[in-house]
Amino acid sequence: MLEVALILVLGLLPLLWSFLFMQKLEAQAQEDLRRAIAAANRRQMRHLLNRPHPETVRIATAIGNLNCRHNAHSAYLRCAINPIGPCEGCLHYEP
Repeated sequence: MLEVALILVLGLLPLLWSFLFMQKLEAQAQEDLRRAIAAANRRQMRHLLNRPHPETVRIATAIGNLNCRHNAHSAYLRCAINPIGPCEGCLHYEP
């Protein structure tokens, strides 16, 4: 009877060890995944903080007279009334 119990315990030990080992590996993988997500979020936030503000980009690339009230603040259109310009001598100029 003792031999049967010993054989049964020795037969189940590898199963028990592999179960404990898999649990440890799964916990470690979950922790690695949490750290990777946190690092990706930090990189994304850093990227968003380093981007230029949209207002500065729009004004820097705008064409036409920026002092005019009707300026479209666009790189494609000069103004809402006279889109193709020119701004010099325009009848619709308003400061």
